[in-house]
Amino acid sequence: MPIKDFNWVRTNGKWKPKNVPLGYWMVDFDGFFKELRSYGIRPLVSLHSKYELGGAEHGDWKIKIPQKKVFAAIKRYLNRIHDMWEKSSV
Repeated sequence: MPIKDFNWVRTNGKWKPKNVPLGYWMVDFDGFFKELRSYGIRPLVSLHSKYELGGAEHGDWKIKIPQKKVFAAIKRYLNRIHDMWEKSSV
C-alpha cells in the first residue's frame, strides 16, 4: 500500500494537491489505521517521499542536498508511520 500525505495549494488560480511530509496535513492516518485494524488488516507499506528532498523525490542522480539529509528524512518518516500505526491500536 503506498502511503503519502498532501495539502491543497492554489497555483495560478487553481487548487492543486501538493505532496508534503507524512502525518501533518490532510490525511487522517489515525482514523485510516484504526479502520484497517478493525478489519484485521496489517498492510505492507511503501513510503512515497515525493515532497521536496533536493531532487531525490524525482529520482535525480545528482541531488542538491546532502545524502545524509535525504536518508534522515526518510528514516524520520518511516518512524512516523510506525508511531502512527502503534498509536492507532489504542
